[in-house]
Amino acid sequence: MKTELTTIQILGLSLLPISMAIFFFVPHTRSTFQGAAFLNYPIATIYFLLSFADRPKNTNVFKAAQPKFNWHIVLSLMMISCFTLNKDMHLFALTPLWLKIFLPISLFAFIFSAYKGYLPNWASKLISFILGMALLLFAYYAIVLLPYTPIAFIGLILLGLSIHLVIPAVLVVAALIVSFKVKYVNTNPK
Repeated sequence: MKTELTTIQILGLSLLPISMAIFFFVPHTRSTFQGAAFLNYPIATIYFLLSFADRPKNTNVFKAAQPKFNWHIVLSLMMISCFTLNKDMHLFALTPLWLKIFLPISLFAFIFSAYKGYLPNWASKLISFILGMALLLFAYYAIVLLPYTPIAFIGLILLGLSIHLVIPAVLVVAALIVSFKVKYVNTNPK
């Protein structure tokens, strides 16, 4: 596994704090659709499209050949977009302060879980602990949004914006895969 970050991955990591700042500063509205809540969706979509440039050479664009670190960044950007959009659409309860603090921590743990096997043992264990708590959070939101899943698939074809309804479920699956398929690499020879 390649441990050097590509330019597109660095771009994605720099978009995360920008996306989080938008989430923190967009005001809650009462379904007035003032438009500020839609700012994170284009950021996530543009990064998703740019991340296809990171695929290995001589591979098909339609195969999932992107580095998994890119997928982690895309899913994190989409989850932030989901919470930002909730400020206008109110599919689930308003975000309490503890969640506003825990969300960036859990998403960064999810992102760096792609390289968990290359981190020091203490960092890997810390990421695993945070990812375990985040998995419960993602599962809660996936269950809350479960009744809207059929709408999401229909709307995905029409608008694409309904992808937000399935992002927590996709994060649950991705976090479970990361948790069970981590290959630890000893980078500190003794």
